[in-house]
Amino acid sequence: MTLVIYLLGWLILIGSVSWALVAMHVSQHTIMIVDVILLDIAVITGATRAQPRPVIRPSSERRAHPPSACWRRADRLRTARAY
Repeated sequence: MTLVIYLLGWLILIGSVSWALVAMHVSQHTIMIVDVILLDIAVITGATRAQPRPVIRPSSERRAHPPSACWRRADRLRTARAY
């Protein structure tokens, strides 16, 4: 689930809570305070649940083969020389 869809769901929730508070004749000042608190909770939880983007290394730092492949190749050379 992307961050945008997550925050969109929170905005729908905040809108419905605000509408319910207006229907109950709560003051606008109180409604705005509740909206800001819910929006803060949405941003904080969205930031903690969002997946970080993968780090792309520059081409100078990339290896041709993973280390495990190098070790396997060295083992094959050692066993070939032993026979």
